Amino acid sequence: MQAATHMPLSESLPKAVEKTYHDWLNQTKFYGTVSSVLRVALIISTSLVAAQATLKWGPSERLFPWLSVLVAITTAFDSWLKPRDKWRGFMSDRDDVNVLRLNLLATDPTDTAKLAGYLEEFHAILKRHTEKHVY
Repeated sequence: MQAATHMPLSESLPKAVEKTYHDWLNQTKFYGTVSSVLRVALIISTSLVAAQATLKWGPSERLFPWLSVLVAITTAFDSWLKPRDKWRGFMSDRDDVNVLRLNLLATDPTDTAKLAGYLEEFHAILKRHTEKHVY
């Protein structure tokens, strides 16, 4: 039987931090886009619903009931998913992981005490992120 080989902390931690950084970078873009699109859609559609009495154009009688339903559904999704809060959370946590990433790049791979401290910091960031932004 061959013994399992373990990657040293000096290799595994930077890889994990780098992956998390890129994942959260992508999630920041995703939630920022979703938040902006939902907000613009809500602004436009609620304005149209509010102005329906003064708008006199052909399909308005058939369009406005559906537009009202769309506003209600979009508002519910925005309230439930909270994309703006997630966007802010991913931005903040992404920035913290990036600082950790840069610190790891500047750390001597043989400095096990520093690496252990960075590992604890990484776990704290992951724990905080999960508690605050995963719902």
